[in-house]
This record gives sequence, structure tokens and C-alpha cells, in this order.
Amino acid sequence: MSGPEEPLGRAALRTGRERAIAEPTLERIGARLTAHCGLAFGSHNRPDLVRAVWSGVSELGLASPEHLASLVEHPSGALQLARLVGELTVRESYFFRLPEQFAYLRARVVPELVRQRRARGSTDRTLRAWSAGCAGGEEAYSLAIALHESVDPGWNVEVLGTDINASYLDQARAADYGPWSLRGVDAIERARYFVAGDRGVRRVREDLRRLVHFAPLNLAGAGYPDPGARTGGLDVVFCRNVFIYFDAEVVARVVARLATCLHDAGFAFFGPSDPLPARIVGLERVSARGATMVFRRPAERTGAARSAEVRPAHRPSSSARSAAREAARPAPVAPRAPRTRAEPAAPPDLERVRSEALAGAARGAAADAERWAEQWVALEPSSAPAHYLLGHLRGAEGRRAEAAASLRRALYFDPSFALASFGMAELVAADGRAAEARGFLLNALEALAERSDRDVLPGSDEITAEWLRRIITSRLASERDAR
Repeated sequence: MSGPEEPLGRAALRTGRERAIAEPTLERIGARLTAHCGLAFGSHNRPDLVRAVWSGVSELGLASPEHLASLVEHPSGALQLARLVGELTVRESYFFRLPEQFAYLRARVVPELVRQRRARGSTDRTLRAWSAGCAGGEEAYSLAIALHESVDPGWNVEVLGTDINASYLDQARAADYGPWSLRGVDAIERARYFVAGDRGVRRVREDLRRLVHFAPLNLAGAGYPDPGARTGGLDVVFCRNVFIYFDAEVVARVVARLATCLHDAGFAFFGPSDPLPARIVGLERVSARGATMVFRRPAERTGAARSAEVRPAHRPSSSARSAAREAARPAPVAPRAPRTRAEPAAPPDLERVRSEALAGAARGAAADAERWAEQWVALEPSSAPAHYLLGHLRGAEGRRAEAAASLRRALYFDPSFALASFGMAELVAADGRAAEARGFLLNALEALAERSDRDVLPGSDEITAEWLRRIITSRLASERDAR
């Protein structure tokens, strides 16, 4: 499963049958789905369940929703149950989604994992990763490519991709992808990692496909960790934009179980919209510059507590540091030249500044992106997107007060900037200010009312109005249910 960018229950919409369903029948089907795979239902997604049920009734040629309820409750109804799950989860992903996380994986995580092995004197030269909720396989193959390109010769890579939806796994094994899945891959990478096919379809290179194994797995079940099934002793787990489907209890249980799948000091990557618990048993947040939602399993060690920030793979030697200090020493002051009238400096190129800020954020170069974003704000002080980007970058580094100030400026200049309202809701919720967070969520929802589902929101190159609307309504409904 992966984060949706289009309405759930798409096949149901085509049936045109959205008549009311008796409440006891709907509750039976919803309860069976929750028990089976953790899908949570409330007022926010009840229409999706209704449409999915009518779609199942139509496609299976059943007389009524009551017949479908009886089918999915029976042990022989596994196929019908799986079909409903497919209706209620959306296969939406693309290669190297959230590029800042992959940049952090390459630059910091892999060198740290290799350093640990060498420090322990281990002869194990295999990095093991899991894409949990891999949908059509884009994330699993992205992991394989990133790890394969980051390790030295003589090291091996093993990636497991799992999903509850068997049809998605069939697509993943085929490894054929069109332009939509490849929208995050430039021309050079397409030529390097894929083989061209017909009508824009490309297939993942055979040697890279061999690094990935796909298998069905229900994250709400108890079938992991299991080293024999490749879900134990892992270096890296990616489980992104999956928890939006679950209620808080299931999320807490699944995240804690995922933590036990990692070896000591292994890394977990989640999605920026995943509703994680405030405290995750077995994981601690990593201070990852430019990348959010990165966690690590604490290493078993005594003595001083280990810093959550990953150490650089290489520390300069003392002689190198001395040379650097010498090089940094100010040079002797040269005699002052006669003063001449200076030519006026060329005005900064706003388009270039804006482009550099956005590009730096996209590739995970947080420090560079922040410098360019600050220039953008200086050149265009009333630009809501500029203030939003600055707030987003500062929030990702845990500088919450600075992030809030920038996001408030974005909303001052554009009160309808939905992502800025959502970002403020995240910040104040983290401080325990639930009522204020709810207000920001309602503001964001109001701002989304004028947008169509497919509109990509200002401040993002991938988040659609429908996707953010679904996240917000889910959180508001969870809050109501909690009360």
C-alpha cells in the first residue's frame, strides 16, 4: 500500500451504485476488514467503504451487500476479502519518491552501516532492506538501486518488497514501468537502470531485479519479524505512507514490531504524513539534515549515550585538521589600492534563486536549500511559497520556533496556503496544543475546498488536494472518535 493521489474505490465509482447499505451489514464488512488487515473506518472514509462494497456486489454478481458480508466472514471468502482490500488501498508510487530520504540513505546511512560492520570485525558483507507496503515495486527497486550504487565492490544487497495486495506484487515482479512511475527519474538514470520497451514502458535491469524478492505480507498480522522470511536482522526498513490507512492502535503496534525487525542501530524510514505515535517503542528519531521521518534502533552499548545524529563516515585526521586551520588563517593584508568608483552590482536573478532553493530541497541538500530560500525571501518578501519552503526546511531540522515563524508569514501573505496550515498543525500538535492544531487543520480543509482532487498544491511537486484532504479528514475523524 502507498500514499493515495486519487479517490479510493475507483472501480466502485464506475458502477454508479452508491445506494445506502444497512448499518449492521456495513459494520460487519468493516469489522472483518479491520480484523484482517488493520484498515480503520470512520465517518471520513465511510463513503469509500460503501462504494467498494457496491463494486464488489456488482463484479461478483451478488444479490445484495448482505451476501458479500457473509462471503467475507466465511473462511472460504479470502479472495473476496482481498478484492475489497484492493478497492480500499491505492497503488500510487514512483521511483525515488521523497528524494531527500534516498539522499540521506546514500550519503549517511550506508557509510555508517559499513563502518559499524568493519568496527565489529564482521565478515558479513550484505546489506538487507525491506520495503513494507511496496505497492507496484517502485520503492523496492529504488532501494535496491540506491544501496547497490552506494556500496563498495564485494558487498551484496538484498531487498524484500511486501504488500497485502497480490495483484500489486505481480506488477512488481514484472518490473515494467511507464512515464508516471518514472517521473522522478532523469534521462541519465533511465538509461542506466532500465531497458527501454514499447510506448514509453521501461523494465528494470535484470541484475537489479535479482536483488529484490517480493512476497505477500499483512502488516497487521503476526508473521514478522522472521529472519527466515527476510523480515529479521535488517539494516533498513522503508514503510512510507502506509499508516494513513490504520487507526492509532494498529499504527503503534506495527511500528513497534517493525523496530524489532532491525538489528541494533538499523534505520527506519517513514512517510511525512504517517500518523506516528509521539513515542515509538524501540526507535529514536535521527537528526537528519534535509530528510524527515528517519528513525534508528538504539545500539546496545554501555557508557555514554550515543548521539542520535549519525556520525560522518570519515573524520579528518589531526594533520588534515591542522592543515585546514592553517589554510583558514587570514592572509596578510595587502596595501589598499586607490579607491575607484565601483560599478553597481548586478541584481540577483530571482528565477535562479527560486530554482536553486527548490532543487536543493528536492535533492536533500538542506543547508544549501535554506541559504537559497533565505535569498528568495529577501528578493520576494511577500512570497508565501518562499516562506513556506524556509519553514519546511527548518521544521525538518527540529527548529520548531523558526519553522512556525516562517509558516505564519506564509499564511499572512496567503491565508489559503493549505500546506502551510497543515505544517502549523503538525508543529502545534507536537507541543500538545490539540485545539490549536485542529483549527489549523480546519483552515487547511477550507483552503482545499476550491481545488479539484488532481490539483498539485503550491509548495509541493507531488502532493495533491485530494491526498491532503484525505489525510486531514482522517485526523479530524480520529480526534472525534477519541473524544
